[in-house]
Amino acid sequence: MSKETQTKVKFSYNRSSRKVLIDVKHGTTVWFTGELATVLGFDQDTLIEKKTSSPYAADINGGFSSMYVYTDIVDAQFVGVVKVPLLRIVNIEGEYGNTVHASFRNLQYVPVKVNSFETIEVNIKNDQNENVSFEFGKSIATLHFRQKRSQYFI
Repeated sequence: MSKETQTKVKFSYNRSSRKVLIDVKHGTTVWFTGELATVLGFDQDTLIEKKTSSPYAADINGGFSSMYVYTDIVDAQFVGVVKVPLLRIVNIEGEYGNTVHASFRNLQYVPVKVNSFETIEVNIKNDQNENVSFEFGKSIATLHFRQKRSQYFI
C-alpha cells in the first residue's frame, strides 16, 4: 500500500464492540467484497466513501464456526428444509496453525443406508456448503458402528 493511500484510509478496531471503523478521506472509496467483507463485519460488496463502522462484529473466521461432515453411507436427514447425508456437525475450536483434536463423549448413531461397502466417501463442508480445504496436517475420522436396536421391548 502506498504512503498516499495509507493517509487516505484509516482502520481502527473497537475491542468492546468488536466492530471495525473505517475512516476514508474525501474523494476516496474503499470497496470490500467476498470473505474480507465478512471478516471485517460488513455485508458482501460494501462500498465505503465516508467514516463508517461495520454493522456486525468482526469475525476472523468469517462466519466459519462449524464443519458439516457428510458421508455416502448414511441415510439422509433433514438439515433445515433439505435432506442430506449428514454424519455430524463439528464446532470449530482452536487457533489457526494449531493442531485441533476433537473427540466426542456423546456418540451419535445415524442409520446406515447400505448393507456392505468397500469404501466410505467423507466430505467436510463449511456453513456456506463449500468444501473445507485443510492447508496442512492430517484429517482422520473414526467411525463406530453398532447393530440397530429393536424398537420393541421384549
